[in-house]
Amino acid sequence: MTKEEIKQMLRDAEDMDEQIRSKEREIEAMKKLAQSLHSPQLDKAPGSKGFVTSYVDEAVSEYVNEERKLEQEKKALIRKKQMIYHIIETIPNLNYRRVLRYRYLEGYCWKDIADKFGCGVDNVFYLHRKAIESIAVKT
Repeated sequence: MTKEEIKQMLRDAEDMDEQIRSKEREIEAMKKLAQSLHSPQLDKAPGSKGFVTSYVDEAVSEYVNEERKLEQEKKALIRKKQMIYHIIETIPNLNYRRVLRYRYLEGYCWKDIADKFGCGVDNVFYLHRKAIESIAVKT
């Protein structure tokens, strides 16, 4: 991976938690909607040999398909976040790992990271750059 690809992957990690929570909210909304539906009495349609498919059956079927899709998207996001976590954890230097964890997994701003380290933001940028370089060398 290039340094730019690594940076983009890490930037993507910043938004993943919100994307996962969004998928969970969508799934919950779909469940509530499906639970609110009431199925009318099904009977044979004139001239047909089977039961009439109700709008509820169709809606529930669409709900199930959409829920599966959302669950798959959520799982893909979780897998990607786990992969990013694993990449960070394989960096030998503890301070490099800490900078990347604070920034991309925990969402700290640069100033807060500097405060945690007891140094200036420029030093944090240096550690960040070295962390990115250490990942680039491995890939």
